[in-house]
Amino acid sequence: MRLTSDVESAFPDLAILGTLPYQASVRKRRSLTVLSEPGSAYSEAIYQVRTSMRFMMLEKGVKLVVVTSSQPAEGKTTFSSNFAWSMAGPEDRVVLIDGDLRRPATHEHFGVDLAPGLTDLVLYKRQLDSLERTFDEQGDGFSFVPAGIYSGNPADFMGSSQLVRQLRCRRRRSLLSSTPHRYCPSRTLAPSPERAISRC
Repeated sequence: MRLTSDVESAFPDLAILGTLPYQASVRKRRSLTVLSEPGSAYSEAIYQVRTSMRFMMLEKGVKLVVVTSSQPAEGKTTFSSNFAWSMAGPEDRVVLIDGDLRRPATHEHFGVDLAPGLTDLVLYKRQLDSLERTFDEQGDGFSFVPAGIYSGNPADFMGSSQLVRQLRCRRRRSLLSSTPHRYCPSRTLAPSPERAISRC
């Protein structure tokens, strides 16, 4: 499928939030395009998705969103990082959680270490709040939790009852960047998200 109409025909019950231009340089650079190039076509597309998703989240009272893709190298990590940052603000606090335990890379966008991270929540009984990293540019509006180090099956970890409980109890809006659907089917996602975004 290459056109929006193709997706609409194949999945008539799903909402298309927007379309993103392919930019190889964006994906290689591991940077936040909405910060470095706020007027670029990619940033404008992120703002379009943000507007669509914000309306949906407010209307339905959504607090937890999972971002996934059908397979690796589709731009999920770049999208998740830019989208979460664009959503955050003083009145709209957002935490981005890297749940891609197979090939974690979101931490590279923010220049932080891979660990400690999400896996410490289950392996070492850490509280999710204690794992959050904040950034001066966003104050308290945005925080990020890296994936952490994990050598097992991502689907097994995402099925953890402790992970479910902590994500469900959060008051802030949470975006979980998940392992691609090919390796971790949606039915195994612990949080049972109120909304899911697939980057394809």
